[in-house]
Amino acid sequence: MITELGIFGSKFGSIKGKHSPTLKGPENRGRCRFWVLGTAIVFSSLVSIGASAETRYELGLREAIALALSKNYSVQMDRLNPERAEQRVRRAEGAFDPSLTLAAGVDSEEVLDVEGSDLRRNASVTIEGILPWGTQYRVDVGSDDRRDDFLDRAVGANGGSTLRVTQPLLRDFGKGANYAGVRIARNGFAQSKQELRARVMGTVADTIVAYSNLHFAKESLEIALTNRDLAKQLMDDNERRLEVGSIATADVREAESRYAQRKETVLLAEQFLREQENVMKRLISVSIEELLDLRVDVSGLEEPGVYGFDLRNDFAESLELRPDYQLALLGVDTDRLELDRQQRLPNLDLVGQLGYDGRGSSMGGSVSNLRDDPAKSYSFQTVFSMPLPNRTDRAQYEVSRIDLEQAEIGIEELKQSILIRLDNAARRVTLSWQRIEVTREARELTEKSLEAEVKKFELGASRSFFVLEQQRDLANAQIREKRAITDYHIYLARYELEKGSILEVYGISSYE
Repeated sequence: MITELGIFGSKFGSIKGKHSPTLKGPENRGRCRFWVLGTAIVFSSLVSIGASAETRYELGLREAIALALSKNYSVQMDRLNPERAEQRVRRAEGAFDPSLTLAAGVDSEEVLDVEGSDLRRNASVTIEGILPWGTQYRVDVGSDDRRDDFLDRAVGANGGSTLRVTQPLLRDFGKGANYAGVRIARNGFAQSKQELRARVMGTVADTIVAYSNLHFAKESLEIALTNRDLAKQLMDDNERRLEVGSIATADVREAESRYAQRKETVLLAEQFLREQENVMKRLISVSIEELLDLRVDVSGLEEPGVYGFDLRNDFAESLELRPDYQLALLGVDTDRLELDRQQRLPNLDLVGQLGYDGRGSSMGGSVSNLRDDPAKSYSFQTVFSMPLPNRTDRAQYEVSRIDLEQAEIGIEELKQSILIRLDNAARRVTLSWQRIEVTREARELTEKSLEAEVKKFELGASRSFFVLEQQRDLANAQIREKRAITDYHIYLARYELEKGSILEVYGISSYE
């Protein structure tokens, strides 16, 4: 049963992923940052003005989206995630940076209780690291000399340089196993950007929903005020007719009763409007307390038009644009890299070493001989090792393989879910458009019925009760039409959100 006006028969909460299409066109692309900053400055100045007296600020949808993106704390935090992920990539790449070690020292040993009788000095330089193919290398260059103070002579100095290379042939061989950590970190960087995109898309959708509902609340109040004024006018006219005896007292009382009811409806509509304003304020302001004296108005919604669907093409586009699908693809790639990093093979390493030695009477002399006339040495060996029966590595490999298989199945499930959700969203848009046409026709017919009933009443062929009923029916028809238009914009936004193109539709191309 429809109550008076029927405005508050249902709750309209924040439905994630709904909008109406504006801000289209390439001229809007790349301007989001400046637009956000400029709008935020203007809005902040209005807030400071409104701190002392109530101020009404008319807000367009474009401005509302800009303010929401500039204020939203979750967006601000997520904007830092790509930067952090980029540093993780650098940290992973740093595993292949060479390490430099410099060492120098002095050793002293007493001989026959003579302090400092055996003095050794040494210095060395070491460079070591690992290459993406698993090759481990180490280069040592150093020298040490010895002086025997007890015999009062230099014993001699030794200089040497060594190159040691270890190349895995089975386990840890190749770029796939050793560079997986870097690739996983790069996937993490790409994932953080997709997560930021998802956050921005959700914020835009929430803003569109709040804006649309605020516009609906504004129009609902206007309808309630008009309906109240019609009852007041009829009540005043009935009182004049009662004075001349052309109407019954019951008609006057009926009009008074309806007028009182509609005054209450106006109060409820004003409360609903205030609540929707606060929803919008929460999205676009830093603090609700600063905006208690600010009334946020909306400039309106675009006139709805028929939206053409091509589900097959839109589905293909959604797979390119939707952050959740891109995150799933990155997750599969990461699982594949984890599988590559798991090792079932035993260790089989080739180890080669090349050395040069030089001797001299001093540290400088040994270094000179190391360069001019060194003594060469080399070694080569093959090292094989493996745990028996190697259950740990094999089990971990199988776990990674199962994770990858599950992720690949999840991709197909997600594609199916996206197609179904896209189809459902398209049907809601189509139904909303049909509702607009039906409710508009109903409103026009109700207007004609009210006009006819008023003429009958003026001719004395009807009672004020029927006129009041027709007024109520017209108000309800107007509300249903406005709600259908609002829902159309919201469901259209949801369709663009499901397709993943809501940022492109609103010209938001830069949000990092």
